[in-house]
Amino acid sequence: GGTFHAHTALFDIGSDDTIFPLAFAAQLGIDLSGAPTGQAGGVGGTTLAYHYAQVLLRLSDGVEHAEWQATVGFAALPRQYALLG
Repeated sequence: GGTFHAHTALFDIGSDDTIFPLAFAAQLGIDLSGAPTGQAGGVGGTTLAYHYAQVLLRLSDGVEHAEWQATVGFAALPRQYALLG
């Protein structure tokens, strides 16, 4: 995998899942062929299918940072930002 800098992310404290756009997986060099799949429920009863992978996440404000391993879903999203649940 590689490093990808996403400058826009939405924190959703009501979400159980962290979902990134499919394009982020390609930019990180993550091969999703054969990756496990799942579904997330959304507002209004919609469901979102995704492939998931283990990713090292890092948040930083330029002074302090936090890093952790997370299971991240990669899905076809209408917007190109990360949803951090």
